[in-house]
Amino acid sequence: RMTDGYELNCVARKDNDARVRATAVNRMTDNYDLNCIARKDSDATVRATAASRMTDNYDLNCIAKKDSDPIVRAAAVNRMTDNYDLQRIAESVPDAGVREAARARLARL
Repeated sequence: RMTDGYELNCVARKDNDARVRATAVNRMTDNYDLNCIARKDSDATVRATAASRMTDNYDLNCIAKKDSDPIVRAAAVNRMTDNYDLQRIAESVPDAGVREAARARLARL
């Protein structure tokens, strides 16, 4: 079982299999590395997994507003903690599912 942050990061960024990358991401804790993967990986599942592990509200807000996939955007919303940003997303993003995720997250905070 791989636990070293450097090795996990290498696998998460370089393995050809998206399932392997997602598994590695699910064990990562470094917010910088998770943010890079959440923004750049070609696979939406890997990006969503990374977003679901992140803690930086600014980065999560950017992903929630800009990612091309609504599943990734919703994963980011579900980790956000800033009421103002969540309210803005609940009111203004085009995707109804992401708006609903933001409203649900606000209700849980």
